[in-house]
Amino acid sequence: MELYKIALITSRIYENLTSVYRCRREWQFSIYYAITRSVNNSYPDLYWKSKYGQWNIDHQFRGNISNIRKKHKGLEVDKISFKSVQKGIEIKGKLKENKVTENFKFIIGPEHLYPLVGKYVNNRSILFDFEIDEILGSIIEVEGDSSISKHADDKIETLVALLGPVRNVYHQSSRTGKNLIETIVGASIFYLPHPVNKCFNGFCSIEALKEAIKEERIVREHITPRKYAAREVLAANYDLGNFRLHFSERFSKFMYLTPNENKKTVNFKESNHDKALLKKKIKKFPVIKISPFNNNHTLFRQFINYCIAGKVNGENLTIEEAGILLEEFLNRQGI
Repeated sequence: MELYKIALITSRIYENLTSVYRCRREWQFSIYYAITRSVNNSYPDLYWKSKYGQWNIDHQFRGNISNIRKKHKGLEVDKISFKSVQKGIEIKGKLKENKVTENFKFIIGPEHLYPLVGKYVNNRSILFDFEIDEILGSIIEVEGDSSISKHADDKIETLVALLGPVRNVYHQSSRTGKNLIETIVGASIFYLPHPVNKCFNGFCSIEALKEAIKEERIVREHITPRKYAAREVLAANYDLGNFRLHFSERFSKFMYLTPNENKKTVNFKESNHDKALLKKKIKKFPVIKISPFNNNHTLFRQFINYCIAGKVNGENLTIEEAGILLEEFLNRQGI
């Protein structure tokens, strides 16, 4: 398969992984490297390009994305699906360019990522050993296929089983001890699988939208802060059924903010979240009660890509202009 097509598939996979808290940019060209090895059965060299201040495989990936924008503007990933298999993840789908389609199907697993571990420059590794499972698990986690239910349930059952004895210690602890336990349990809830098409509430701040259009990092803002979620499940006797329900309908729900905005809202309760945004002068987008992106992260990413392709000025975009762009986008989508 041509490398620019692999780059496009990689970009499609990575765009949803950016919602994963532990994701970092090295994951992008690592996935590109893994797919290249799997599809083309090739073993690209790995070396640091001092001239560009980046790994050669990263430079190659960026070059192929640039090639798509210059020569293959009509190329898109028409369909893609993910399935857990014994050797890793089976990825299959269809590319389309000017009504010409091409099917693809391949498996990526740990063996395709291992060469990236332990490659250091300036004390920075491409991948750490533990990130191999993180990457593969996160791809399955965010894409929302049927295998996620088992993947999530295993983790949820383990956490709920631990809550019983931890709850006893919690109630006997000082306020300092309770703060520590709330932090640990809150982080555990936060790191449970979050399929983005099921957990995204459809909103972002206008500043986060601008950053996304500039292809900068935006972060999840959980509507229920992790410490409040922890405090609730520790105070009440949550059984497995109750925890599943509240995690699915409340604790997992998120919107997008910029990293700086995210720091401002850390101490606000779930019931006051919208008030917190107003108080901190954070404008929420879209300015409607029910977002068309609710439980549809894929449509949200398509809107971001629509803005990028249209060369929208992400620096000076107003919320009114963003609303007009959204209306144009939805009309083109027939929504």
